[in-house]
Amino acid sequence: MSTDELSDVSWDEVKPATMSRRHLEGVNTAMLVLASLAYIARLLVRYCKRKPFESHGFFCGAAFVCFVAMYVMYIRENNPLYRAERVQRGDVPAYAGIRKYILFSAQTHG
Repeated sequence: MSTDELSDVSWDEVKPATMSRRHLEGVNTAMLVLASLAYIARLLVRYCKRKPFESHGFFCGAAFVCFVAMYVMYIRENNPLYRAERVQRGDVPAYAGIRKYILFSAQTHG
């Protein structure tokens, strides 16, 4: 959807099917806890059994670090996304100075 089409969106009484922010953050947090428990359990089992370090341990660690990084970035992006949705519906006013930014960006890119 382009910016021009976005300004033409009208919100009827039927709201789009979106997940509430609280529910989304709850699911994300639950997945982070579950992944953390699995990774910690894996580390503890390998430590208690005195298994040597292998390459799949590196990949599991890298995957866990990437997952945590994705979680942090996702949490940081939720606020602007949910705010944009509330602005589109007319629940809250647009950001201060957004019209100046849109005009400036249209002049520099167009």
